[in-house]
Amino acid sequence: TVRLANYRSSNKTCADESHEKTLQTFLNDRGWDDKLQKEATRLNQSESKEYMKNLISQVLTYPLTLACHCETIQYYKKATIANANIHTDGKQVDDMVDHSKSIRICVVGARAEATLPSIYWNELLLAIPEEVINLISIDFVGPDVPRGLKPRQFTIGGNKKKKTIKFTFYSKHLQKHTSMNGTEKLWDAFVLFNPGLGHPNLEAGWIDTLQFILNYKRGVPVLFTAYNSIDAERDHNIIQEAVSNIDNLSKPRNNLLNKFSLNPFASRLGTVDDVPSEGSPATNHSDDESYVKKQKIAYANQFILLYNPAENNGTI
Repeated sequence: TVRLANYRSSNKTCADESHEKTLQTFLNDRGWDDKLQKEATRLNQSESKEYMKNLISQVLTYPLTLACHCETIQYYKKATIANANIHTDGKQVDDMVDHSKSIRICVVGARAEATLPSIYWNELLLAIPEEVINLISIDFVGPDVPRGLKPRQFTIGGNKKKKTIKFTFYSKHLQKHTSMNGTEKLWDAFVLFNPGLGHPNLEAGWIDTLQFILNYKRGVPVLFTAYNSIDAERDHNIIQEAVSNIDNLSKPRNNLLNKFSLNPFASRLGTVDDVPSEGSPATNHSDDESYVKKQKIAYANQFILLYNPAENNGTI
């Protein structure tokens, strides 16, 4: 097992400076770096190794970014259950049955990650020790999830070292899905990969969903990622505003929301991100200096933020 994290306290994140794991060390541990070097040598193109590494980073960024935080999500789950038991004199709460080695995650607004082949999600299981988590269930929810995708699962290992991952797919907005399927109090965490919460063209569509997520089940962890510093800053402002509006934060505190941090498992394959100005942009921008200055390279999951409402409302 290539272990990415060992979080025993809630204040650690994958982006901590003390955290030594990066995409490069992961590729070394898995033997992929040697394979890439051999392939580059075979092609007699030394520069192709970096390009191949960039391509691999694009597909691995989703499972590895999530793997880096699974133990933190489990920590929050156990803390919430323990707290609930304390407040009910040790009686088990029906909607919080302690499956101590399992977590269920909802990926909201899922897109490309919903169609990622299982062989790449396999890396998520390999990165998590079986003695900590042996079952991960992921629900991909959002209008951009392709229709017709069937539930699937796969298992690695055997006997006491068996680990399983399950996938389900729902081509609906989150609130509509929960109202139709009775999935209240189901998930242990939400994940929003590059949602663009503050993007001028997307902001309005996220308002209700973000409030739903932050108020869900008295607070579960929410993992946000962003394409670049502009995207991260815009999203941070939106999240901060939404957090300040949560009713159960009767006593506002300072520094409720950390800043986004660089993600060591971000994609290295960049694309041009156009930051639109007011109105519709012109078709040809080649001679528009102001437009060119608003372009910034976007990398999937370049910045990351883990937020847990329960820490701020006193639930844990």
